[in-house]
Amino acid sequence: MDRVSVIIPAYNARATIAACVESVLAGDVRPLEVIVVDDGSTDDTAAIVGTLAGRHPNVVQLIRSPRNAGPACARNLGASAARGDYFFFVDSDTEMLPDTLKNFLRRIPDADAVSGIYHPEPLNDSTVARYKASLIAYLFGRAGVFKYDVFISSSAGIRPDVFKALGGFNEKMPWGMDVENEDFGHRIAARYRLLMDPSIMVRHHFPGFSKFTRTYFKRVSLWMELFVRRRRFEQNGATTMGTGLSTAAAAAAIATLPLIWLDPTLAIAPVIFLAGHMAGYVGLFLFVARRRPSLLLPTVFLNYWFSLVLAAGATYGALRVMTGMGRIHGET
Repeated sequence: MDRVSVIIPAYNARATIAACVESVLAGDVRPLEVIVVDDGSTDDTAAIVGTLAGRHPNVVQLIRSPRNAGPACARNLGASAARGDYFFFVDSDTEMLPDTLKNFLRRIPDADAVSGIYHPEPLNDSTVARYKASLIAYLFGRAGVFKYDVFISSSAGIRPDVFKALGGFNEKMPWGMDVENEDFGHRIAARYRLLMDPSIMVRHHFPGFSKFTRTYFKRVSLWMELFVRRRRFEQNGATTMGTGLSTAAAAAAIATLPLIWLDPTLAIAPVIFLAGHMAGYVGLFLFVARRRPSLLLPTVFLNYWFSLVLAAGATYGALRVMTGMGRIHGET
């Protein structure tokens, strides 16, 4: 049986780390080891993991970073101590499904690295969490298994030789917005085979509306800085040309509203843009309607709101690049 080292970076994760580790241990495939890297936490994360290590000796391991250096550093630190035939990364605010590692081991013979997705049912019961989980499940699940260029380290595995050949995660990237996953995925895809397999799932604890709005704006502004340099949309996933155009149409509908005061006959413009946005996400709305009809109207509202946020963030990121202000330090 292939041996898997599960690596979990954790920072102030007292509320979720125990359930995360226990979900890994309860899966259909028993990992060789579960390495939790405490990234300079100020709470009792390390003590909780220490207790778990006592219950599961020789399986659960705790590594303590002397300072809070970010998830890229923590993952690299965990990988440096791992002994498995494969490295599999999850975040401390996720929980594996019973078949997560089994599905990963089924897919990895076809690839050098494999990314998974979030399950459509989040760990926290809120409208925003259910919307985000549904959106990801729809965007990444509609195409089946496909070649990808982002290593989604909340649920992703890789061959150790590939990880080491690429030097692991870029520790110079700004952290907190997951751009290290974009960078690492691009480096993997340039030399190796990286697949997205939507059967590899974890459940995730999502933040609330305000934090989501701030995170969306900042994350897409950084992504836009990468995109302006690379000039390439994804063929599948979240950042395709189709989703980009649908997002832009949402902003255009708002931007063209003042035309109505100039000439009432121009009211057709925002209507056309709004229809274009809705058409771009009709698959998501049908997906939600089939799974959870009560979530449909909130999904329509939240999808439009976050599309406006994404459009604003993308515009800000593009302006930063054009004015010379946008520069993601450490990009390779």
